[in-house]
Amino acid sequence: MYPIILGKRYIKGDGLKKHKSKGTKKFKKAIDVGNILAKFEYGIRMKYGIDIPKNVKKGEQYIKEALYQRDSSNKYDFGVVAYKLKDYKIAAELFYDAYKNNIKIAGVSLAYMSRRDEIKDKKSIPGVKELLQPELDDNAPNAKINLALSLVKKFSNNQNWKEADKVFSTLDSCVSEIEWWYDYSLQGDYEGDLVLGWMGRHDLIDNYDNISFSERLDRAKKNGWDIPKWMFQKSHGECFKAMSQTAVSKE
Repeated sequence: MYPIILGKRYIKGDGLKKHKSKGTKKFKKAIDVGNILAKFEYGIRMKYGIDIPKNVKKGEQYIKEALYQRDSSNKYDFGVVAYKLKDYKIAAELFYDAYKNNIKIAGVSLAYMSRRDEIKDKKSIPGVKELLQPELDDNAPNAKINLALSLVKKFSNNQNWKEADKVFSTLDSCVSEIEWWYDYSLQGDYEGDLVLGWMGRHDLIDNYDNISFSERLDRAKKNGWDIPKWMFQKSHGECFKAMSQTAVSKE
């Protein structure tokens, strides 16, 4: 097993007995053999004291060195690491660089951050629909999900919810996306429950983790999402058979 993977598992206690010193050693071993992504993650963890002793100056040095040494093709991967460790500033910068280099998925990540107000300075960032468009053109499920979520806020009106639901009705499959949103629901992010409930409403999943779609939506509703009553009924496609893909096509 790669040292960086073992390092993470020891630090988090993921499948192994939690042992921070062993985890740190594994990270350092990965760095010693030239794993730039390990150096980057280790630097962020050190800068903020995430599971390892905090040392801002040394952490920033690791980050700076890793960003200098990285290959231009893996900006997106670095952005994912930064985002997961909640360094949103670095994550947004890396995603934007990747987006400008035609990494389509980076546009989805930027749109996700933008609609959640996780980007402080949005002046140079395109709008959500523009960021999503390349992946929408490829019929990518997560682009559609983020488009739907961008149409509704916690206190949106009924028409907004209908427009967003029309977008969801165009999803054919979202197998690889389920785990992403499920992980967020486990972290107490009720947007994850909203998305899983929405998937269930359109029969894309069935009682995931033994929780019904209406229970998922109820969780989100109780935590701030003003979800209309009709969303708690299965769609079964009755209202959407005649719908085209215009809701997600390029304007």
